[in-house]
Amino acid sequence: MQADGASPSPALGGVRGAVVSSICRAFRLVDFRGKARLFAVFPLPHSGSCTVRLPGGPQLRLDMSQEMERSYFFGLYDRMRMRLIMAMLADGGDFADVGANIGLLSATAALSLRRTGGRILAFEPNLRRPGSPSGELGAEQLPRC
Repeated sequence: MQADGASPSPALGGVRGAVVSSICRAFRLVDFRGKARLFAVFPLPHSGSCTVRLPGGPQLRLDMSQEMERSYFFGLYDRMRMRLIMAMLADGGDFADVGANIGLLSATAALSLRRTGGRILAFEPNLRRPGSPSGELGAEQLPRC
């Protein structure tokens, strides 16, 4: 099963996986009251990985065994903060992301700085967190600095 036309996930296979992926794709497009309560009971896979493109934001590879990454897949992420970062960096600048986790905010900054240039410093102090900070950006997403 593919999420947002990206990489396959063994955890999202079959008809059930297609339905879950489609619902979550729709949930990533809109915010509504009660979405977090649905997340608590929605049957998301707890293993595997998938790649999603967040609307108006970056493409991320998500580890479905991590609750925060499942929440991104479901559509629970801070859209307002992402829009603010993109607006503040529209004319260029530098961005520091301390506690970068998988790099959602760093990747958002990279999208904004792609045209204007700037630097991004992403730090993830949790050494037990595999793959952090996110090496999820492809070369085409990195700004020319």
